[in-house]
Amino acid sequence: MLKRRLDPGQREELWDWITSLAGQSPVTQFIAEIECWRFHLPSLPAQQAAGRSDSLWPMCLEFYNTDFATELVGGSYWSPEERQQVAAVLGWIPAEEIGVSANSKGRASHFLLAWMCAEISSRYGGLVDVGGEIPFVASENPSGTAPARGFVAAVPYVTASGVTAHTHIVDSEFLRDWQQRPNFYMIK
Repeated sequence: MLKRRLDPGQREELWDWITSLAGQSPVTQFIAEIECWRFHLPSLPAQQAAGRSDSLWPMCLEFYNTDFATELVGGSYWSPEERQQVAAVLGWIPAEEIGVSANSKGRASHFLLAWMCAEISSRYGGLVDVGGEIPFVASENPSGTAPARGFVAAVPYVTASGVTAHTHIVDSEFLRDWQQRPNFYMIK
């Protein structure tokens, strides 16, 4: 989640960075007006830390260019009410979302997702919506402040079954600290 949309120079810089990691340019696709860069990454420090050094990892970056405050332009999974909750919790309205996904499961892919999210967040001044509730934040400190470094905020939302749940939004420092915990996993 970015305060400002990436300008053309930043998008080119991100493209070059992804290309340098993957060893080739990503394949660009448009799916329902959402720009998606698909690429494979070789083994990176994230996988090596998880004891994996094999094959290429399928990845995707999706750019949701949203007018977060009013209408969806290009997609977002936040409802209008949830967008207002995000704005109330953060104190600002995200201008762009970059979705990061891996087409594989397991501890190594969790580390890779966290590594990519933390890198993009720190490079462009964004925050990471982890897509759910981080168990140790909710259980160890109900007030919402985590016993970890960095920023974390809980944003309420209503599930399809009508139950109020929370997703945590974190900064890169928190995400990197969380990766060091034995119970770390990226919520999918």
